[in-house]
Amino acid sequence: GVRKEATTLDSLALPLVNAVNARSFWPQLLEDLNARLPKENIWITELIPLSNGKPVLAGATAAAGAGAIVPEPVASPITPARPVAGRAQSGGPAIDGLLIRGLYLWNPRQQEVVVDYFKNLAGSPFFAIDPKNQQKVIKPTMPNNTEWAFPYELQLDLKQPLPLP
Repeated sequence: GVRKEATTLDSLALPLVNAVNARSFWPQLLEDLNARLPKENIWITELIPLSNGKPVLAGATAAAGAGAIVPEPVASPITPARPVAGRAQSGGPAIDGLLIRGLYLWNPRQQEVVVDYFKNLAGSPFFAIDPKNQQKVIKPTMPNNTEWAFPYELQLDLKQPLPLP
């Protein structure tokens, strides 16, 4: 009867609902990253989606890797905090993390500006971050007296993996 019809309609609507949610995911994520970024002395220069700790290449199926070359992360792959079984629910490969690369400017607090960003991101609805385990997430560079800006990396696990198309 009505229940069977509702179940059928739900199964038809689910892929459409998922597509709409996936489309709004990235703008919402970028807005959240920007809102949590400290106001000065730090920038994001690269965002790399990850699947099982490896970069997801946008044009991986393009001929001879045209436009699909992404440098390997300098940081050694970090084991995701959540069990692999959690990914299987999406039914295939998924974006389950994000590698953020950026620069922080020479400033009185030095790399603490990166720690501030980490602490701000711990409150994000998008990321599964243990605020007590910053060395799992942050790969800072020690400042020196010869340069103006210093690179950093944050490797973040997503709370909800995003299935790859």
